[in-house]
Amino acid sequence: MKQRNFKFIFTVAGLIATIFTMITCITPLPDKPSPIPEKEIKEYKASALSELPPGQGKEQVIANCVHCHSSKLIAQNQATREGWLGMIRWMQKTQGLWPLGSNEETILDYLGNNFSPQNKGRRAPLTDIKWYKLDD
Repeated sequence: MKQRNFKFIFTVAGLIATIFTMITCITPLPDKPSPIPEKEIKEYKASALSELPPGQGKEQVIANCVHCHSSKLIAQNQATREGWLGMIRWMQKTQGLWPLGSNEETILDYLGNNFSPQNKGRRAPLTDIKWYKLDD
């Protein structure tokens, strides 16, 4: 008797799940998602690209790099031109980055010039200082 009740309960649960699935599948989806207000798009673009300094190659970097990841990821990294080339090759080999073609040289120049390692401290060295001896 108990086994019969379990069969009945599972049958009813299966029917309910099937009906629920059918209802959700036939519910029409909107033709297109609700539009994002133009003001929000402009604000997002401005903040997302503010890390990239102006210069020749910025548009190519935006078109090819920011397509997949944030400009913040670019700005937080520093590498030589050869280092950036290595990162591009790694992305092409493992992440599906497309061939950059004639844009590659421009992108490498931009990244190498704007995001290369800096050998400087927190402040400029002190100059023209008159040192004096402390008394013992």
